[in-house]
This record gives sequence, structure tokens and C-alpha cells, in this order.
Amino acid sequence: MTTAITLHMTSRIGDDTIERALKGRYHLKDGQAKLMYRQTLEEGKEAVTEIITVDLDRDGSPVKAVIRRPGSGFELVLVQEQKSSMDYQTPAGAMTVTASAMAVEGAFEEERLRLALAYQLDLGGYQTQAGITIESL
Repeated sequence: MTTAITLHMTSRIGDDTIERALKGRYHLKDGQAKLMYRQTLEEGKEAVTEIITVDLDRDGSPVKAVIRRPGSGFELVLVQEQKSSMDYQTPAGAMTVTASAMAVEGAFEEERLRLALAYQLDLGGYQTQAGITIESL
């Protein structure tokens, strides 16, 4: 069963805070919650699909979240209080992204969902904080 969700995304870049609300959908299967949504990364460009896959513990609490953009090679792994790095190819060249996950929390049921992700990204010395809060509609 697929459930409609709303994603509230917050990014802090310098002194500026950028907030967005996006619609998406999610379903539970085999101990994972899979969330799909589309967002525009650059003005004037076509929206891209992003998928968040959340591995759940036996009690239903999230233990790991992976944010991917199919076809782009972008994959960001978030595990509570851990750092992860990935190399990402961009039109301008290769970039290393390091993510420090500060929170991977939530509760999942068949028709109800609550997920909070908070993390800091280090993009070659440039740092930004981001958060995603997701609830079913």
C-alpha cells in the first residue's frame, strides 16, 4: 500500500535558511520504508526524483537512511551520530561529500509515518546543515 506524504526540507546556507514543502509517497516492505519525491535542484531545470530508503529495526525505529538520485550516482548514507563520505561526479568535476548525521528518528506504521533526518554536509570545505521532516497526509 502506498501512502501520500509531505516532506518539509530545511537547509541552512550561511545566515540564510531555505525551507521547502514537497509532496511524495511511501510504502513499507520487508523491514524498509521507501519514500519517493521530486524536487527541482536548479531553477529552470527539470525536477529530479529522489528516493529515501530507511532500514528499520525490529521495533520499527529507523537505523539507517539512504538518499539517492537514480541515474546520477548520488547516494548519501545517514546513520545516527556517524560520518559517511561519497565521491560524486558533477558537470564541473568530482566532489567529495561528507555527511554527519545528527538525527535519524521516526515511527512507521502501515498508514502513518513520521521521520526526522538532521545532518551536516561538508562539500570540500563548504558546510551546510540540512533537515528533512516527513509525515503522512
